Amino acid sequence: MPDNDLAVKVVFAAASDQYKIVDLTVPAGTTLLQAIESSGLLSFFPEIDLFTEDLKRRNQVGIFGELKTLDHILSEEDRVEIYRPLHKDPMQARKDRIQMVKKKKFKPLRAKDPA
Repeated sequence: MPDNDLAVKVVFAAASDQYKIVDLTVPAGTTLLQAIESSGLLSFFPEIDLFTEDLKRRNQVGIFGELKTLDHILSEEDRVEIYRPLHKDPMQARKDRIQMVKKKKFKPLRAKDPA
């Protein structure tokens, strides 16, 4: 690998059992978007949307769990991650789970027959 090339990975998980990791060698100065385009993941997973105006539907991107912009310049051994959009606010999802647990644990006492 020439000195001006970088080894990077591009990762996307469509679901818990469907993910793809692509190892790439890219020239120094490559942006996050260029690496994603080079990976072929956009054609493999057509549901990836990096450009929609609707922030709730847009896939976010980052490196090692830290959000980055598409014009971010990559470094050696970066792991580019494409994140799925959230379908529900995390705080609301937590509250809903707590309510479900409370409902399952609550069992009203039944009055015994006096007979």
